[in-house]
Amino acid sequence: MKKSVAALAVLLPLTLLLCACGSTELSLGAYWYKSGDGSSVSGKSEQLEYEVTFKPADETVKTLDYGTGSYKTELSVEQITLSDESKIQGYHLHSELSIPVTYTVGEATETFTDSIVSDVYFMTLSSRLQPVRSEKTVHSTSPLTLKPETMDEAYETYEYTYTVEYTSDLSKAAIKYAQTLPEVKTEEKTISVKSKDIFFDNEQLLFVLRGVSMDSAVSMKTINPLTLKETNVTTSSPTALAYTSPFTLNGKEQTFTEKEPLKVYGVTLSYSGKNAGQPQKLVYAAKQDKGENTYRNLLVEMSVPVLSGFGFLDYKLKNATIND
Repeated sequence: MKKSVAALAVLLPLTLLLCACGSTELSLGAYWYKSGDGSSVSGKSEQLEYEVTFKPADETVKTLDYGTGSYKTELSVEQITLSDESKIQGYHLHSELSIPVTYTVGEATETFTDSIVSDVYFMTLSSRLQPVRSEKTVHSTSPLTLKPETMDEAYETYEYTYTVEYTSDLSKAAIKYAQTLPEVKTEEKTISVKSKDIFFDNEQLLFVLRGVSMDSAVSMKTINPLTLKETNVTTSSPTALAYTSPFTLNGKEQTFTEKEPLKVYGVTLSYSGKNAGQPQKLVYAAKQDKGENTYRNLLVEMSVPVLSGFGFLDYKLKNATIND
């Protein structure tokens, strides 16, 4: 694509209207592409790699410690099958988190590797990124208390797979939760999707926010995986920030300084209602208003709370490989 045409595409992206907090409307564009054009997606792909580190809430508590982990995502365009067996070109977003975790009680220590693998399939922007299906497999040793007296009181191991299949018209979602640890149990449920125009799967929410121009807070709908009900998920009003941490983009190191930082926006992402949990903190590269959108609204940092108030897992972008 010639530079002049790419610049024009930034000004005229394919958009859809979503509900924002309040009465305003929000335009969502394909800002994960340099051109901002989401109408031609064949052959496009993206691989992102993050370093994951642990920030304890209390440095004096030594029960739990995470080593340096990795989080990788891969976005590809492929043919996906809908519930009515028809096939369309859509997105497949795959992600993998792997992080070592050590528990210490007295002189005893035990070390494990926690992992989360997820896949979500969804339509292109012309179909407002409508979700098709998702699957998440979790192996987690979750902390139970800040000051356990025995190792048995320190953690509980969970293994489960959580899947959601959506009907082609996004009227219903079939949910299945299959757990193997700490005990075997299965739960299946089908729910009606009431807010189709602003509904997204949990596993695509971080990606969807890359299409937001960050003018105001945003409210969307998803399924709360704890209650298995449709619920609100909202962001705070974006805060403009200056970012200086380096990362590589297509093999070339991107360096920033206090005088010439990367323009970014920080938001928090929160569920509404019961079992909402603590909000996540997210930092996205800002959309460039002129020329090509070099940094493609990348998620550059994320802070996720650890259960039981132990602290936070901090994600920081290290490498981005993008074919667009």
